[in-house]
Amino acid sequence: MSRRQQILELARKKGILRAKDVEDAGISRNYLYRMHGEGLLRKCGVGLYTLPEAPLTEYSSLAEVAKRVPHGVVWRNI
Repeated sequence: MSRRQQILELARKKGILRAKDVEDAGISRNYLYRMHGEGLLRKCGVGLYTLPEAPLTEYSSLAEVAKRVPHGVVWRNI
């Protein structure tokens, strides 16, 4: 399996990819930049990528925050 195919498979599994996810798989983060430039990935935030066909929902920004701060706590003030 090529590096690009590995990244696309990771994106399918995780939904949102961080550069660290790709590096943990032994792949250079430069592939993310190239694939974004070619339209194979969509940049949804600084250092965050997803598949272009991935739906944008009202929870997308919450998912981005969860990726940025994996052990963070979301507090809802009523």
